[in-house]
Amino acid sequence: MIVFIHNLSGYDSHLFIKELAGDKENIDVIPNNEEKYISFSKEVGAKWVDAGNGKKTKLPGIKLSFLDSFKFMASSIDSLAKNVKEREFRETAKYTGVQNLSNNVKN
Repeated sequence: MIVFIHNLSGYDSHLFIKELAGDKENIDVIPNNEEKYISFSKEVGAKWVDAGNGKKTKLPGIKLSFLDSFKFMASSIDSLAKNVKEREFRETAKYTGVQNLSNNVKN
C-alpha cells in the first residue's frame, strides 16, 4: 500500500521512521542524503505462527511504502486544493460525508 505524505522528505519522515523502527523489524530506506529520504517501506501486521512441526512460519502483513507527494506536485497543499474543481471532490465526499467539501478546503 502506498502512503503519500506531502513534504515527507523534510523533517516529518524522521518521526515516522523513529516510530516504525520501534519493533526492531527492518525498514527499507532509499536515502537522498543523510538527513532526507526519498522513500521508505515497512511491513506491518506480520505474524509468526506455529507451523505444527515445532517450527514457526511467518504470515505476511501489509507492506507500507511512504512517498513524498511534494516530489510529484511541488506546491503547497493550499494552492493544490484551490486548483481542484468542485466536481472532483465527489470521491472524497463519499468517504467524509461532506457534500460541499471544496468550500471547506478552499476557505
